[in-house]
Amino acid sequence: VLPADLRELAPMKVESLDGTQVEALRKGDLVAAFGQQFAGLYLKQPLTLPTGAMELVHRVQEINPTGGRYGIGSITAEADIHPEDWFLTCHFSDDMVMPGTLMYECCLHTLRLYLLRMGWVAEAADVVYQPILGVRSRLKCRGQVLATTKLVTYEVSIKELGYAPEPYAIVDSLMYADGKPIVEINDMSVRMTGVNREYF
Repeated sequence: VLPADLRELAPMKVESLDGTQVEALRKGDLVAAFGQQFAGLYLKQPLTLPTGAMELVHRVQEINPTGGRYGIGSITAEADIHPEDWFLTCHFSDDMVMPGTLMYECCLHTLRLYLLRMGWVAEAADVVYQPILGVRSRLKCRGQVLATTKLVTYEVSIKELGYAPEPYAIVDSLMYADGKPIVEINDMSVRMTGVNREYF
């Protein structure tokens, strides 16, 4: 589902982002991350991706504006896993695995990255990401991220975009551990509370 008045703020194409570009995005450098079409936005501190312990996306394999299960957009990203990662060492003392809530967060960060590339960019002081009330997400876990896992991959398929009046997205997500599908999330949702269509 796409609204009839959806504006293409930053024309998209099939592309990838390396680690340097993702790191630039964390620092708020949209031009270094996405290119010159993001120049001149006059944002002091755009809300992008979390830093520090919550750096859960390291690279983007593909952004595809016509990809995914529904043909209206998809993103595939990945992160490296190390045995000493905090979410492994402090979750269970005798059974180190990534918490399920963090798996959800990984896919949510990947979705946020897609929305930022679309041009849904706002001042950090003006907006917060929140779930859409009344939209029930369902997470099914069939595997784990362990200390022996080397790479996790996140696939997000855009299912619905719109304004109500906040910009919002509903997606389906899959997460893989070393190529094995381990988590499926249906109807993951996010809305940008504090801004509306006219903000952009």
